[in-house]
Amino acid sequence: MERFTISLDDELTHQFDEFIAGKGYGNRSEAARDLIAPAWAAQRSTSLPNVWPLGARRT
Repeated sequence: MERFTISLDDELTHQFDEFIAGKGYGNRSEAARDLIAPAWAAQRSTSLPNVWPLGARRT
């Protein structure tokens, strides 16, 4: 498994931590995987190849 780092502002981090605690996730990585995977699957199945999920930018 590969690791990567993201930066979030303090308020968003707090909200994310509350979300993962409420859903029973053991850690942030588990929650992030469960949030990213459906968005990526939707992106792959869309007929609009230049639309990226969650406001991501192509590099």
